[in-house]
Amino acid sequence: MKITKYDFKTLLQKMRQGFFKTQYKKHSVFIFLSVMIILGLIFYALFLPSLFFQNRFHTVYINLNAKISGLLISVFTKNISVSGSNISMPGYSISLIKGCEAIEPTAFFIFAILAFPASLKKKIFGLISGFIILFILNLVRIISLFYLGYYYPGIVNEVHVYLWPAIYIVITIFIWLVWMRWTLVPDKKN
Repeated sequence: MKITKYDFKTLLQKMRQGFFKTQYKKHSVFIFLSVMIILGLIFYALFLPSLFFQNRFHTVYINLNAKISGLLISVFTKNISVSGSNISMPGYSISLIKGCEAIEPTAFFIFAILAFPASLKKKIFGLISGFIILFILNLVRIISLFYLGYYYPGIVNEVHVYLWPAIYIVITIFIWLVWMRWTLVPDKKN
């Protein structure tokens, strides 16, 4: 199909009339899901398996989680040491591995923010505040699993594998829904 000057002119007129805005409103769920799928595919196909992610980002990020968790644990417990991604005390230690950093649910939270039609200002606020909340939640998860493993080793696996992932996913969705509802409130004009 060849685009003529007339077709291009008509397209520009429709753009000025808000054609794409109305099309987004008509097909918003489809567009939202499409953007989520595309971002997810890019994440799983390009970013997650990349050497940059594996060697640089993941190692630094997981060690940061371990360091901050170890620091917070040391407020309540003596003789805590952190080495790389290992948090230990005499007689007990844990090692943070892939998945312990909660990258995937955080990434899907970010994708949901990016895919939702909102102003750039509201998206930036949602990305920063959501990331901070999810990062803190993950620290709470790591610390709770450390203490559960030390005091109640019989239940730590079930809490680690079943309970915490469900809690994390539910809270992630809740945060996104709160943000989404907030974006639907019009900005106050002075």
